[in-house]
Parts: sequence; structure tokens; C-alpha cells
Amino acid sequence: MSDNRDTKLYAVKGNVEELDRKIKEHRKKVRLLLIIVAAALVVLFIVIKGITSLLSYDDYKVRASIERNDSPATEVCTFGDGIVKYSNDGISYVLVDGKLVWNQTFEMENPEIDTCGDFIVVYDSGGKQIYILNKEGLKGSMVAARTIKQVHVASQGNIAVLTEDGSACDIQMYEPTGEAIAKGQVHIENSGYPMDIALSDDGIKLAVAMLDVTNGSVKTSIGFYNFSSVGQNEIDNIVGTYSYSGTMIPRIEFVTNNTLFAFGDNQLLVFDGTQKPEEKEQISIKDEIKSIFYNEKYLGIVTENDDYFEESAANVEGEVSGETVKWSEKKNGKYKMVLYGSDGDIKHTGIFNMEYQSIGFLSNGEICIFGDDTCALYTEEGKKKFYYEFDEGIDCVVPGKGISGRSYIFVTDSEIEKVRLK
Repeated sequence: MSDNRDTKLYAVKGNVEELDRKIKEHRKKVRLLLIIVAAALVVLFIVIKGITSLLSYDDYKVRASIERNDSPATEVCTFGDGIVKYSNDGISYVLVDGKLVWNQTFEMENPEIDTCGDFIVVYDSGGKQIYILNKEGLKGSMVAARTIKQVHVASQGNIAVLTEDGSACDIQMYEPTGEAIAKGQVHIENSGYPMDIALSDDGIKLAVAMLDVTNGSVKTSIGFYNFSSVGQNEIDNIVGTYSYSGTMIPRIEFVTNNTLFAFGDNQLLVFDGTQKPEEKEQISIKDEIKSIFYNEKYLGIVTENDDYFEESAANVEGEVSGETVKWSEKKNGKYKMVLYGSDGDIKHTGIFNMEYQSIGFLSNGEICIFGDDTCALYTEEGKKKFYYEFDEGIDCVVPGKGISGRSYIFVTDSEIEKVRLK
């Protein structure tokens, strides 16, 4: 039996404006919820970081380990997401899980490296070979015409090379392929002896520290070169020169693309500028500097914690993070480390008693101090976070991931270990 009933469809007129209002309100609520969640996560991160910065550890648990099979003479440093291992017969890039990314063989008497961004250069200090690599592998190689003194690499792979031969030194710029970009010669008897060179991350600015000891007096000059269109309008691309009588400056470094730190024997200098760096700060140092270390925020020095600091404590009291320094603690350690900001003010201090070979910043801002078979970690505020005496040498420390601040990679003489402090 058929159904003869009529089926009718009716169009319902909706309130478009009301619907649009509800959609907008919903979107506002979602955005507000996301902001609240993001803010809560930031607060949680700050709280956890604050709590962990107050904790101290003297042991660790190995969560995973990989045996090393390289020679005892192999040097190790952090690079990218892993570590670089190099020796007289080659260089390799290994991820922290032990996976080999690439291996480049060579023969060098005294291999040295420099890194910037994704690029690394390895060169034979005192020899003539240069290899330029990135995370994917070899990008170029060359043989210098003269003996290599120093090589620095920029973030795009350009390199600056300082070579010497008798009474003259050459400073040259190359692309990763080995093609020359710029070249200049320094005559020692006229200009002094190059102590150090520094290359900005973008490869445009080059700084050279020259030592002049004529007439029995010491003077260091820092010259700035610019290889962009700005420098092309200047004689020999020189955009600025600064001289310092009575000061020896053996180390200069671009810590950001526009900021250079200079470490002298009696003062620290800060230069800043996008095209023509200018001196911004002079920091006088009255004590003999044992070590220097730095990152993009701080200039760090280590001096002996002797009676001089007891006598001069009042001169810097109250300048550390706006709080009075507990100078009574200084007698508990042989060495004192001081962190200066780029504004020249003391930001943090710390005291330690560990005999050490090297000190430097990790990528997470912590300070790592190495002895022959000891390692100590300090927060940037100068508080000791970790100290341990190993059964073998330790070559490298890499901060792990996570907000707890307890995960690390320890590279010892025999193993690569994923650990958790305890």
C-alpha cells in the first residue's frame, strides 16, 4: 500500500548575528584558556628551575651507556645534537645515542677546531691543512700557502685564516669551497704581532688583536674590518682601531653577531655595533687572571682567592645581584670566579677549591669545571650544583633534555653515558 502523504521541507531562518557572536565568544574563551595554560607552564618551569637551582648532587645514576672505541689521544667537544671526536688521523661526528653521522680522515700534527652554528673547521695548527664541515659532512678543504696560526668559521661556513711566515702574517677570508674572499698582509716590524683574531657569526666583521712591544713598552691595538658594503667604502675595509698602552690582550671573541669581548691581562673590554663596533665598557682587573670563560651574557674570570680579596671585599660588596656577598665563605675555596655582564657590572661570584684544567659555560648556562678525573657544575649564580670524582678521565658534559635539570650526557675516557644526577 503506497503512502500518499505529502512530505514538506521548511527552511528555518536562523539568527546569523547571534551565531557569529557565540563563535567569537567561544574563540575568546579558547584563546584565554591557551594563555592561562601557557602562563601556568611558564610559572611551573620557573618554579621547578628555581627549586632545582637550590639543590646539590654528589652522585649520578647511569640510564644508558655506549662504549667508546677511539684512541686515548682523541679530543672531544660538543657540536650540534652530539659530540665531535678528533685526533691526528681524523674527525667524526657522533650523536649522543652513539650513531655515527660522518667520519673524515686526515693526517695532522696538531689538529685544532672552531665551531659556529652548524659549521665546524678543523685545521693543523703549525701546519697547512684545513677542512670545513657541517652536520652533513665535508663542505670543502684547502692547503694554506703559509703556516697556519689560527682559523675561525662563521655560521654560513666562511672562514678567516691567520698564517705566518718569518716577519709577515697573512689574514685571509675564504668561502667553504676554498675560494678567496679577501686578503691582507701584516708586517710584524711595522704593525706588531697578531695575538688573536675573531670572526662574527655572519662572517662580515673581523677583529684582530695586535701586540706591539717596541721601545720596551707593551701596547695592544684591536682593529675591526668589515667586508660588507660598509667596509668597502673604507681603506682596507678597516672601520675602527683602538689602542691600549700597558695592556696585553691575548684573546678576543665575538660572543654574538655584534658583540665582542676582549680579555686583557689587566682589563676586560666590551665592544658593540652592527657595522662598526665601538668600545662600550672597560672593566679593570687588579688580580692575575688564571682562566677566562664566556657566553653571550657574561664575561667570566677565575683568580686566586687570596688575601687581596679580603682587603678589597668592601669595594664590591653589595654589587652582586643587588645583594651583599657573603665574603666569609671565600676562605673555603682557593679560587674565585666572577661573572661580569656586558654592562661592566659584577653579576655573580662563586668560590671553589678544586684543582682544574678547564672551565666554561654549557649550553644551558651552567658553568662546568674539569679536573683530570673530576667534574663540578655550578649555576650561573655561583652555587655548586654537582661535584664528582670519577674512576677515569671525563672529557665532555652535555646537558640533557627535560625541565628537571638533572639529565646529562657524560663522555668519559671509555664510555658515553646518559645519566641522572642524584
